[in-house]
Amino acid sequence: MANGTPLQCLDWWLEASLCGGDWRDPLDRTAAALGAEAMVLICRDLIAKSTIVSMSSDAPVEFVLHCRSLAGERFARPRQMHARGLGNIAAASAMAGSPSRRQCVTVLALHYLKSDPAPLQAVAAIAASSATARQRVEAMQTESALKSAALDQSAFGVVIVDERLRAVEMNQSCRAMIARSDGLGLVQDRLLCRDRGDQATLATAVAAALNGELEAPVVRIRRASGAEPYVARAICAKAPPHAERKCLLTIADPDGAPPLAGELWRAMFDLTDCELAIAEGMVAGRKIVDIAGQRGVSVETVRTQTKRMFERLNVSSQVEAVARLSRAAPFRAAEAAG
Repeated sequence: MANGTPLQCLDWWLEASLCGGDWRDPLDRTAAALGAEAMVLICRDLIAKSTIVSMSSDAPVEFVLHCRSLAGERFARPRQMHARGLGNIAAASAMAGSPSRRQCVTVLALHYLKSDPAPLQAVAAIAASSATARQRVEAMQTESALKSAALDQSAFGVVIVDERLRAVEMNQSCRAMIARSDGLGLVQDRLLCRDRGDQATLATAVAAALNGELEAPVVRIRRASGAEPYVARAICAKAPPHAERKCLLTIADPDGAPPLAGELWRAMFDLTDCELAIAEGMVAGRKIVDIAGQRGVSVETVRTQTKRMFERLNVSSQVEAVARLSRAAPFRAAEAAG
């Protein structure tokens, strides 16, 4: 291996660890740097007992199959073997991963002539470090996706903005508010209020939160057609000194309908199908006569079923029932499939 090649390999492998996919590109480049005919990478998960094999572009099938037969071995020191019909195979292994996901990473290189297997140990160490980096990137991506999914369950609008009010990320409720264009909008990714005074107040609130003020003011965002204003609050977490400053805005829509949570209500209060239909109708603002007409039953039947529902909810009126059900509906309604 030529001088400086290990550092070049580090760049190739770390770039691949961030991009995802297979390891073909760094295997191709490393094979060329080593003067090898082909290379194979074997990542064996010691906890899950699974194995992933990656290969360079021109790796012969016989070489790959031979490498697979060696997948269970660990080459703590670089080793060279002769394989009949193939040539000389150099192999080296290194450990990678976290305690909960330990991996044995093995790199194998095919040479038609004998070669020094020692440089392959550095390549194995670089490949192991890159495999560990990929695990961490994947874990961060998974956690980020879960957090985004959790925010999408919220009936409140949630948006992350920088100090210039440029939106970095937002949940479904916030996207719905912006789509209505009745009080908030996006222009070149910048969050804008319909009213200029509200825009200045919002910018001041975000600046206060970014400067560490715990009691950032609540901001009213006026809407068109006399609708009740949105209400926003800025929240900021402590960040490293040189990190880009970002702030989280939670936005409440006072006109937003309480989310229907049928399966949740059924589980919490042991409602029957009939009682659940009544509960959903009441939260949606329908009267008993309307619920009866929609279900095709008499008003007296609905009243009888409503009384049983009240007993399950431990309430005595429709107002109390709606309040109780609304408090027990923390998640936004699921999007209709389409």
